[in-house]
Amino acid sequence: MVLTRDRWRCVRCGKYLDAGSIHHRRMRSHKWPGLNLPSNLLTLCGSGTTGCHGWAHAHPAQAREDGYLVSAYNDHPETIPVHTWKGWMLPDNTGQWVPQVV
Repeated sequence: MVLTRDRWRCVRCGKYLDAGSIHHRRMRSHKWPGLNLPSNLLTLCGSGTTGCHGWAHAHPAQAREDGYLVSAYNDHPETIPVHTWKGWMLPDNTGQWVPQVV
């Protein structure tokens, strides 16, 4: 659902992907019931150490500001917009993007 929503493109740089790297906005180590909801997942190029996926982990303050990471205390990532290559968007739990004005 997430790869289809993101049209097999990195949401940060827009690069087309053969195989998507699914990024958890609220990290997997936080182990909470909404971990794999579409609003918590983004398609990013690279791995956890390369490409945009690696960038998000290497630059956590900017990644939080841009919506690629959310706080361990936020149970509702669907309320945090993401700065995508197409502009600010809000991922919902039905597998859609909602354009945002930020």
